[in-house]
Amino acid sequence: MLDVESEIRIAFGGGGEEDDERLVLDRFGAWLRGGRLLFIPLAMDPPYDRALAWITTVMAARGVGDIAVATSSDDVLRIISTVDGVFIGGGNTYRLLHRLRSTGAHLALSGAARRGLPLYGGECRRDPPR
Repeated sequence: MLDVESEIRIAFGGGGEEDDERLVLDRFGAWLRGGRLLFIPLAMDPPYDRALAWITTVMAARGVGDIAVATSSDDVLRIISTVDGVFIGGGNTYRLLHRLRSTGAHLALSGAARRGLPLYGGECRRDPPR
C-alpha cells in the first residue's frame, strides 16, 4: 500500500491547446494559488523558448507569474524544493524518463507528489527515441 503523507494532486493533460485543457489547467492553477512553478520541458527537444512562452501565457491567466525552468534533470533536483507546483511538458516519454532517471530526479518528483506538491503532466508520446 502506498504510504501517502498528504493529498496527492496530479493533473494530466491531453496535449491540446489551452482551450482544450482549460478545466484541468484551471484546477492546477487553483492548486498553485499564485505560487512559484517549476516547468520541466525535458520530454521535448531544445530549444524550449516556444514551450516557455506558451506556459508563461497559460499560467499568467491563472495568476502564476513566477516560473523556473529545468533544462536538465540536475535543475529539477536543485529547484524542486523552492516551488509550489511542477508542470511537466509533453513530448517523448522515453526521453523524459531517461533524463529524469539519470540523476534520480524522478524520485524527487515522486516524493514531492507524496507531500502534496501539485503536479501537471502534459501529453507524452510512446514513440521510442531515434
